[in-house]
Amino acid sequence: MFADELDFACTMKHELQSFAMDTGSLPPQNSDPFFLRVLALVEEWIDSEWDRKEAIRAEARALGWNAEREAKYKDAILTSHRLASALDGMSEATFRRELERLGAPTPGEIIRKSRLRFAAKLLTHTRLRINQVGRRAGYQSEKHFTDAFRSEFKHTPTDYRRRSSNVNGESQ
Repeated sequence: MFADELDFACTMKHELQSFAMDTGSLPPQNSDPFFLRVLALVEEWIDSEWDRKEAIRAEARALGWNAEREAKYKDAILTSHRLASALDGMSEATFRRELERLGAPTPGEIIRKSRLRFAAKLLTHTRLRINQVGRRAGYQSEKHFTDAFRSEFKHTPTDYRRRSSNVNGESQ
């Protein structure tokens, strides 16, 4: 491995472990390669999910919706079943058992916390409206997004953004 690749791998492992600790999803074996791989896959999927869905929507606007585009659109959305399949074609039941063996949260909980962490990043690094942040993070309802965000971070998305701006020295 080259020095840059090694630095990147070490940084990614540290960030994933920090994420796991922040979200309470760290299993007893905090550096378990399988769990770290799950976290990396979830983060990567959520980061690119919106762009994949937008590309399919753009194609559908130009050419119309059909069964193939609808299937591609549904496949772009991260679910516990799709996550398990992306992990070497693992069945969802086997995936759940493996996470349980590690003392890790359920796939749904990992996905939910990852979506909310992604939303928090968007709130602090973009000027997107709250409903846009929620949609990009995978929430169809602004109320559901706000309720989930408040439950996780103890603040509404608006308050979170405001507090983050104040901490970063930005003026409102």
